[in-house]
Parts: sequence; C-alpha cells; structure tokens
Amino acid sequence: MELRLFETTTAVELAAFDDAGFAEEMDRARDKGMAEAASIVDDTVNLVTGLVGVLATAAAVTVIQPVLLPCLLLAAAPEAVTAVKMARRRHLDWLGRITRRRRMWMLAQLMADRHTAAEIRAYQMRDFLLAEYRRVIGLETRAELRLARALTATRAVGLSITGVAAFALYAVLGGLLLTGVVALAAAATALLAVQSARAGLRTAVFATNSLYEDALYYQDYRNFVDRAGQRVPAGGDRGVDAVEHIELDQVTMRYPDTNVPAVDGVSLTIRRGEVVALVGENGSGKTTLAKLIAGLYRPTEGMIRWNGADLAELDPRQTAGQVAVMSQDWRKFPFTARQNIRIGRHDRAAGPAGPTVEDAARGAAAHDMITGLPFGYDTLLDRQFKNGQDLSGGQWQRLVAGRGLYRDARLLICDEPSAALDARAEHALFQHLRRHPDRAVVLITHRLANVRHADRIFVLDHGRLIQQGNHDELMAQDGPYRELFELQAAGYLAEAGEGPG
Repeated sequence: MELRLFETTTAVELAAFDDAGFAEEMDRARDKGMAEAASIVDDTVNLVTGLVGVLATAAAVTVIQPVLLPCLLLAAAPEAVTAVKMARRRHLDWLGRITRRRRMWMLAQLMADRHTAAEIRAYQMRDFLLAEYRRVIGLETRAELRLARALTATRAVGLSITGVAAFALYAVLGGLLLTGVVALAAAATALLAVQSARAGLRTAVFATNSLYEDALYYQDYRNFVDRAGQRVPAGGDRGVDAVEHIELDQVTMRYPDTNVPAVDGVSLTIRRGEVVALVGENGSGKTTLAKLIAGLYRPTEGMIRWNGADLAELDPRQTAGQVAVMSQDWRKFPFTARQNIRIGRHDRAAGPAGPTVEDAARGAAAHDMITGLPFGYDTLLDRQFKNGQDLSGGQWQRLVAGRGLYRDARLLICDEPSAALDARAEHALFQHLRRHPDRAVVLITHRLANVRHADRIFVLDHGRLIQQGNHDELMAQDGPYRELFELQAAGYLAEAGEGPG
C-alpha cells in the first residue's frame, strides 16, 4: 500500500501540489489510511474467530431450545449498533479536525528540525512557536473532550439497552425453565452456551466495529489514490528525439483557487543553440513560464509546441528526458556528493553518452570543493547520519548546478542558478552555459549583467510579455529593462567610485 501511494504521488502533475485540497487529502491517506490498513487484517482474524465461536455455541443453543437463538441475536444488536455509531462519529470528527491537526504537525516539525533550529534561535521564535502550539493543542484538547463526552453518552445509552436486552434473554431462559419447556440440566447447559455465545458475539461485534472504523480510513486512502490517478498526466505516444524549437502560443496559466493568471497570454519561440533570458520583477511570472516551457505545468489556455507538435501529444517521459532544471529552491538530498550529482540522470550507463560526474562538477565549479570533503565524492551530505557532512548554501548550489549539467539535456532551465554563488563560481558557471550550441538555455536571474550575452531577452510584468529583444535593442528603448539595468549598474558604479577615495 505504501508503495502504491508513493507510485501515485510521484506520478501526479506538479500542479496537484499547488492544490491545498490535494495536500490535505494526501496527509489523510498517509496518516490514517495506511496505518489502519494493517489493522484490517488483524480485525478480520478476530472477526472470524468470534464468528466461529458464535456458530459453535449457537448450534448448541438451537439444539437445546430454538427460541433462544433469535433472543440471543436480539440481545447483541444494541451493542453492535452502538459500536457502529461510535466508529462513524470518530471518523467524522477526525475529518473535521484534519486541518488543525496538520497545523499542529507542522509546528511540531518546525520545533524539532535541524534545518529550522538556527533561524528559530536567531529570531528568538521559541516563545512564539510554543504559544502557537499551545493554542492549537488547546483547541485539539477541547475537541477531544467534546468527542469523549458524546461517545460516553452514546456508550451509556447503548450499554443500558444492552443490559436490558441481556436481562430479557435470561428472563426468557428462566421462564422456559419454570414452565417446564426446558429441563434443569438442559437449562444449565443452555446458560453456559448463552454465556459463551455472548462472549463470542462481543468479540465479533468489537472486531466488526474496528473493521468498520478501519475501513472508513482505508476508504479515504483508496479515494485519494483513485483521484490522484486522475491527475497523472496522460500525454501522448509521440516520441521526442531532440529539441529544435519550442513555441508558446497565447499561453495562460492560473494556479488552483486563483483568479489572476500567473502567466497571461504569452507567445514566444525558443530555438536550439539559443540562450534566452526571462527578466522581470518578483511575481512577474518568470518561474511559472519556465515551468510551462519545461512541460512541468500544462497551460490553462493556449498551446505549447515542441518541434511543431502539441506538447500534450508527446510522450511525457521522453519530453521530461529532454529537460534539466537548475532551480533556486533546491532540495538537500541526504545522499553522497556523487549520488547528488548522478540523480540528474541516474539511469545513464557509464560511457561516452554524456559527461561524467567529475566533468559536471568541474563545469559547476564544484570539483575542488567536493574533493576537499573528508571522503571526497563519497561523503554523505547529511549531518543526521554518522560521518555526514553539510555544505554552505553556495556549495549546495554548485552541487545542484552539477546535477543539471550531468543530465546533459537539450533544454536547460536555469532559475536563479547563481543566487548563492560567489563571483568566481558564478563566472565559471555562466561561461559553461554559453559553451554548448546543441542545447537551448532558458535563464532566469535578477543579476542583469549575466543576461547581456543572451541571444534574446523577454521582459515580463504581472504575467504578460511586455518587451523582447537582445540587450542592445532593449537598452535603446525607454522601457522596464533599461530602467532595471541602469538601477543595478548605478549601484556598481557608485561602489567603484567610492573605492579609490
């Protein structure tokens, strides 16, 4: 079940993770759905055990006096109904509190995570986080008490009715004895059989109750897997050999639960061998547009064509195989330095098919840094494990850049690839990016000095394409690009002017 869940979560479209409803449903499936599935097996065994005991004693009761069997079943009915009502109430209550519980789990993770420990101490966030946790746990405690009171009332009523029904059962048995319908010896045997049958029924009812409750949570798991399966991009079956040109035709992209488009009616073309830059202020839609170009998102409106073919008609696996992404939001994978680079194309056999791990590291100015680690390329990069090491932000970004270069893709998306790099490493990386005419490079950076050599520059504002051209053409225009470039250049010139003084 766990394998099936993760097969699904790793296959769904990227946009699913931008949907808050999807994230909540996934947490429900992981938290309870998988955990209760194992209990279903145990409860089924207990149910079978209880039913076998009931059937055995029911046969004995029927032989002694058939009228006792329906009385026995009626006496067990109130307890069964009560158990089902309580299970249903617990499940509905859990569904109603899942959002608050997710926040509680999030706060707990923040207060016990190595990656947040430094910032929590630097900003003295301890009291704030503890106060938030106390507030949420207070709400949870009150909700638990309300549930406990409701269940206690239901249980009290159910047990009262069950007690009356049991008394009626024994009264019927006593009446049969007093009227002579059942002999004393047979009545004693019937009493033992009834007690044994009631014990078996209690076992069966308890197991049925647990099985029913587990099945409710398991159904949440199944519903999630089914609905998530509908969000797996189907794509087509047309192959993709290389990327000659990518064309965006009036492409618009809206995130879930938002009315304002992140990308609004953008049309542009990217050709093999070009370095194009996406420029704009924060929130202008650069990263979203890059993900659309890479095929990570599907447009809400418009069409994306690779080599003239609609992206939706192409094989998604082959399409993804043509793309490498150097993201500004990288993940510190707890692998060795070598593995952190190799996962860029983990299924590529050793040989002349592409750059080696060392070649990619050198291209990203990371080789010397890696060889300086205690175990070189075999150093585990996670301090939570024995002999593990960690890297600085700039060192991690070099490693991530090496991963993108090792992938050796025909389309390279570079989203702020040098944000944490020093000047020397940044220069080496951009020199390497301009060295390969057989691939298209899409560059996103706020450091406009790095886009001067781009073949074309696209300027975005609130998701719309407002300028395009090379550096000289855009500087000749009185527009946003020139304004942004001159603002950055003025800062460098001011610093240079202050230096000699």
